[in-house]
Formats: sequence, structure tokens, C-alpha cells
Amino acid sequence: MIGDGSILADSKIKRCVFGIRSFVDEGCVLEDTILMGSDYYETDVQLAANTAKGRPHLGVGKNCKVKGAIIDKNARIGDGCVLDVTGKADGKYVDGAVVIRDGVLVVPKGSVLPPGTVV
Repeated sequence: MIGDGSILADSKIKRCVFGIRSFVDEGCVLEDTILMGSDYYETDVQLAANTAKGRPHLGVGKNCKVKGAIIDKNARIGDGCVLDVTGKADGKYVDGAVVIRDGVLVVPKGSVLPPGTVV
């Protein structure tokens, strides 16, 4: 299912749900994942500011692999991140920016995962 205003670039998607204004950049592989979306689109000025600060844009960046996750609203997943719940114990990861509970990986609302993060 894909919510209104979602932008999905050339990626592989299997059993996923995308909320309103979800963004997935090219080269991603998402499986068994819920992406809640965003409250707003970023303007060109905001995108340029993100790049200048080294902060990822809203949504999922390029070449990410996500499996078995719930990504809450306004989360920022940097390029090349790998989020896979397989074989992981319950707990907090990446300084609390990722939580695994009962076999589900959760990225809380407004979290920022730097490029190349692996969980």
C-alpha cells in the first residue's frame, strides 16, 4: 500500500506499507516494512541546509536495506544504511535511535540515522 504524495525511486519493495509523503531514494531494498511518512515536504532551501550540515533528508536515503522495521514519521535514514531485525536481540541500538522489541525494529519519530549505519 502506498499513501498519497509518496515518492518511491527505483527500488525493490516487498510487503511494505507507505504512509503519506513517504520518500524512498533509488537503489533501496525494503521488505516487511512500514514507513509512516512525513508531516511535510522539505523545500529546496531545507534540502540544501541538510546537505551543508551532513544531515540526511526526510525518508530513506539511497542504497539502503531495510527488513522487518517500522519507521515512524519524520525519520531520516542516511544513504547506505542497513536495518535488519534478523537475529537481533531486543534492546536499544545507535544510541537509542533504533529500538528492537518483540522481533520488530523500530526507528522512533524524528530519529536521524547517519549514512552507513548498520543494525
